[in-house]
Amino acid sequence: MKNAVKKICALVVAIALIVGVFAFNVSAVSGKSTISFSSKSPKIGDTVTVNVTYNLDGVATAVSGTLTFDTAILKYISANNCTANTIDSGVTFNATGQADKYYIRIDLEVIAEGRSAVRIIDGACADEEGGIVEGSTAFLTTKNAQTEDQDQDINATESAALTSITVSAGRLAPAFDPNVTQYTVTVPYSQTDGILSCETLDPNASVAVQGERQLKVGKNTRVIVVTNGNQTRRYTVVFNRLDQNGNDVTAPVTDDIKVTVNNKQYIIGQQDSLLTPPMGFTLSTATYGDKEVAAYKNSSGKITLLYLLTEDGAGDFFLYENGTVSEFFYISTGSGTYIIKSVSDPASEGLYNATYELNGKTVSCYKYSDTALADFVVFSAVSPDGNSGYYSYDTVEKTIQRVVKFTAAASTEEEKEKEPISKSSKTVVISLVSIFVVLLIVLAIALIVRSGKKSGKVLKGIFDTEEEIDDEDETYEDDEDDEE
Repeated sequence: MKNAVKKICALVVAIALIVGVFAFNVSAVSGKSTISFSSKSPKIGDTVTVNVTYNLDGVATAVSGTLTFDTAILKYISANNCTANTIDSGVTFNATGQADKYYIRIDLEVIAEGRSAVRIIDGACADEEGGIVEGSTAFLTTKNAQTEDQDQDINATESAALTSITVSAGRLAPAFDPNVTQYTVTVPYSQTDGILSCETLDPNASVAVQGERQLKVGKNTRVIVVTNGNQTRRYTVVFNRLDQNGNDVTAPVTDDIKVTVNNKQYIIGQQDSLLTPPMGFTLSTATYGDKEVAAYKNSSGKITLLYLLTEDGAGDFFLYENGTVSEFFYISTGSGTYIIKSVSDPASEGLYNATYELNGKTVSCYKYSDTALADFVVFSAVSPDGNSGYYSYDTVEKTIQRVVKFTAAASTEEEKEKEPISKSSKTVVISLVSIFVVLLIVLAIALIVRSGKKSGKVLKGIFDTEEEIDDEDETYEDDEDDEE
């Protein structure tokens, strides 16, 4: 009987392990990325190395990602420790080899003066499961190769000078002067092309224009490079394209402005045309404290977002209203983007308090007690026009509609009991029930074995050999003789 118990215990352990394997998922390798530069303020013509580090929580066989930057300011040259391919907004890269930390080097040439966000997006690592590497952002400020004094001695590079610069729209500021190399041009929203034409002092000099000709809203940098023999001179023309409402969205570059949200410190990101805000939002400006900062506003101008960065360069959009910065959720539909806010009041009659996963974040909401409406979720939201209220969201059709305000504000125990169990809770419950069932089965088998011994039956099977059963039968008979 002792051998049978031992084997039963071994079976219990084996079954428990199997249940555990199926009950809990194995996490894939993931990690974080960081960015640093070989020079914090490189000049036009310099090469700056972008150092990308992937720190993983396990061993991967390969990593990949995309490095984006302002291609009017920086130009891709080469990559080390990876393979890279150029795209419109930067380069994609891929590195192979088993490791938990990857070091990637990407060399860029500074082609214009300005401030560019350098960002890692679409970071991933490859292993049996595959995982995500968190993105990061850093800002690089480039300077003119010449001195900060814009008045230069034309005689020093006379053969590489211009005698005129003409733009297709707007007016140079200041007016052209061969000794001045920095200009700005303000153009309306309808102007999408930054065409430049110029004349050289020496007809033998060559001219090359760098920077995107297609203008985006905000600042666009184009550089005219004049070369004559071993002499080179650069003229920078910054096109400032207004938004569709005629507003200047170019926020001045200020010192890092710190913001605290939920006891975590951030800095306000500067103007960055490479960011993709929620649908319907465009680059603009806002006043934070007494300073003008880059912001993103919807078409009505009633909703403002700020892009905040952590110390390690990770960024996200935050809601900015009434002087307060807060986290937010959103739903984008054909009619625009709705700002979703967590609900805190008890559910009304016919609803129960619940949560919903929205853009990777968990938001508090209401759900209908009627199972026929299981595909609908009720949010507290602000419409694109700035109207606040309750909105019913169809999770299947992906549509949202305003609903009548709920008057009853009482949550019954019955409604609370209807709230679905989360996936993690279900997993734990299933595991516990499985183990309990296994123990019941084992107990039943043990009782059957014991009962068989007492009734004089010989049980041959999965637990005992014939010799073990015979020995136990003899022991049982001896016990009976003793009792007599």
